[in-house]
Amino acid sequence: MSSKSEERPKIAVIGGGAAGFFGAIQIASEGNCDVTLLEKGKQFLSKVKISGGGRCNVTHHCFDPEILSKNYPRGERELRWAFEIFGPEDTIRWYEQREVLLKPEADGRMFPITDSSETVIQALMQEARKTGVKLKIGVEIHSVKPVPDSKFQIKLKSEDTLEFNKILFATGSGRKAWNWLQALGHTISDPVPSLFTFKIVDSRLEDLSGLTFEKTECSLVEFGYSQIGPLLITHWGISGPAILKLSAKGARELFNKEYETTLKVDFVPGMKKDEVRKRIEKEKNFIPPNSFRAHPF
Repeated sequence: MSSKSEERPKIAVIGGGAAGFFGAIQIASEGNCDVTLLEKGKQFLSKVKISGGGRCNVTHHCFDPEILSKNYPRGERELRWAFEIFGPEDTIRWYEQREVLLKPEADGRMFPITDSSETVIQALMQEARKTGVKLKIGVEIHSVKPVPDSKFQIKLKSEDTLEFNKILFATGSGRKAWNWLQALGHTISDPVPSLFTFKIVDSRLEDLSGLTFEKTECSLVEFGYSQIGPLLITHWGISGPAILKLSAKGARELFNKEYETTLKVDFVPGMKKDEVRKRIEKEKNFIPPNSFRAHPF
């Protein structure tokens, strides 16, 4: 009979998404521990199934951590360190070792060559079983608290309790999990909306609705943030990659200002005023006068 000191550490992973599965697999692969993955929903990896329109964009074809991390405005510093340890190249290699080949697309996104998220789901499920991860589905957690002997107790809605030596939280943006973490002594920053389009009350936009610009520089002047990229004008405001990234950069400041501020858009970034005037004069020669005056932009 083994003594208490010889018992294998028990690790819980809360959350059955991509992060939870990968975390559970990595922990179990390291060796001498029992790993249990707990998922509240009716199926594992439900968001993986629908990501990328059902094709599952696994990673990005950018192998420089410094460049890649700049795509995450408020997490750049933290993610650069993470990408140094395990980046897209490591991800590609990891899946290749499990017979899942990835292909890059023009915008840098990488998908399985099968164009099916089911390929990724099966690879993760098989690897979890191979490494001995215990998969439990439909498990709703009521509370998490520390108990003696440096352990944690997970109380379920069913009134059952489970004890683990360590817990990995991979619950995404669920507020309930944030409450558990706060109760364990962690500090949680107040969440604010991010990655949104800008609503602008201006009737002139109705005539411009549908226009797209491949390269603009959008700036939140008050906060000192700017972003270069494509822009789309809609009947109620502006959208597009440049705006979405800018909203992420200024998420907290915009929230604190109740989303009232000044946006500056440079539709010809890199060109000086004199160059713009000359370009307009040149274009006049190729456009009928009436058409030029009637153009909403």
